Parts: sequence; structure tokens; C-alpha cells
Amino acid sequence: MNNTVTTSIGDRVLAMRNAAAACGGLLQFPKGELKLTGELPTGKTVTLPVLSFGLLWGKLRVLLAGGYSTPWDELSPGEKEQVLDYAEANIAYPSDPEGTLEERFALRLLNQRFIHAHGDLEEEDFAKMATVRKAIEAARKDKRVPLPGDTVEGAYYDRKHLFRKGMLDTPYPWYDPDEVSLCAGPYSPFVCLTEGRPEGYSFSMSGGPFFKVKASDLEYLGKDTREFTVWGHEGPCADGCVCFTAEVNRWKLKEGTAI
Repeated sequence: MNNTVTTSIGDRVLAMRNAAAACGGLLQFPKGELKLTGELPTGKTVTLPVLSFGLLWGKLRVLLAGGYSTPWDELSPGEKEQVLDYAEANIAYPSDPEGTLEERFALRLLNQRFIHAHGDLEEEDFAKMATVRKAIEAARKDKRVPLPGDTVEGAYYDRKHLFRKGMLDTPYPWYDPDEVSLCAGPYSPFVCLTEGRPEGYSFSMSGGPFFKVKASDLEYLGKDTREFTVWGHEGPCADGCVCFTAEVNRWKLKEGTAI
């Protein structure tokens, strides 16, 4: 039933992690059909059915009957093979193309709220996120000019309020060429591809406060990774947005810039 082409133990585990993320966090095993033998904290050895597999308390864990669980890394090589063989024989994994498992697992983890509400991410979701991410990153490739989506750090209101994760918003049409819109405390903006902007996209951004600053008042610091949002395959609806990350530039307000 497994449609994912895998070879190494690492690839097989990642395929199972994808399957767990695709169903909301835990991969459920048919109850009672696979059992693992382990030692309890009391020293007693027991054999218990495997119920599920997933990321819990920051670690990959196998959940057993009776409320017990064990970290994946603490299983013996033979036990890991046993779990993988059983899962591959009995559970249909997402049929992701080979070579995209890491990226898709990260996106599934980032979009657990969507998955809980609407089911697994679909091909159109992955394609849309990839297209928008490429547009964002292509706009600033080999360029050091402030663009919407870039990170800005600085302070406002006579330097009484510091911020490190501000973001440049799409500037208003009446702004001068050297003026940009800065949001000191943004939420992840919705992105729309458009030919009406030179960078090829525009934002709908919430948060605040917002300020108008000059691009020449920004000093380049390097690169940063930010989160962005688009509507998923269900369209605009409750919990219908999907999130992804893209590489952007990072700036700081030059010394003496007052906002």
C-alpha cells in the first residue's frame, strides 16, 4: 500500500513522519496487530500493542497501549525495522514525489491547523506555495534593495519600543519611490501574485503600528526567513490558509532615524 519510493532507514522514517503529519500529527496503527516488548521503569518486561506513531513532546515517539510510549531513538534496530515493515505493509502513505519528503514534512508540520480542519495538503497547495515562494525569493535575488516581506529591526516612539521582526508591507500607490511601509509587529501576511507591482506580488498585512520610512534609512544586515500565507485548496474559509517560509533580506533602521 506504500506509494513512496524509499531505500534507507532515514527515508523510510521520514515517509512515516509525513504520513503522521498528513493525518493531523499521529499515524494510527490497527489496534493490537503489532506488539513491541519493552522494559517498564519498574524493571518489569511487558509486551504491548503499538497504537500510533508521531511527534510528541518534541520527539518522535511510538505510543503503546496502557498509556505508555517510547522514543523512536530508543528502539532497537530490529524494533525499528519491525515498525517500518508493518507500517509499509498496512498503511497508505501520502504518494509524494521522491526527493520532496523533507520539504513536505516541514510544510505539513507548519500547517497542522489546516490539516486538522480540512485533511492533508493537496498537490495544488504544494504547487501554490512553491510558486509564491519562488516569486518572493526571485524578486530579491542578488539585490540589496528593501522589498515587501523583508525583515526590519529598530525602535519607535522616541526609541521606547524596540522591535526585531518588523516587516516591510506593500507601499501605498501615492508613496514616493524612496518610501516604504513598515509594520513593526506584523502577522504572517497573505500574498497575492500580481503584475501591478514591480516585485510581482502584493500583501494583505495585519498588525501594527505602521510607519512610512525612507528606503535610504535602512541598513542591510543579511538574510532572514519569514512566514507567509496563501489560501489553500478549500479557498477562503475558516482555518483555510496554508503557510510557508521564504528567504528575504534583513535590515535595520539607521542610527538617528526617528519613527
